[in-house]
Amino acid sequence: MSVLDDIVAGVREDVAARQAATPLTEVQAAARDARPALDAL
Repeated sequence: MSVLDDIVAGVREDVAARQAATPLTEVQAAARDARPALDAL
């Protein structure tokens, strides 16, 4: 396994753990309630 494969595998594990810890509906609600992004220009 290459270094990149190791990184990808680790990220996939991290994403799976985060998805298990926080329901998608909670993430969507947080996104809806977030302030608008600042205009960089």
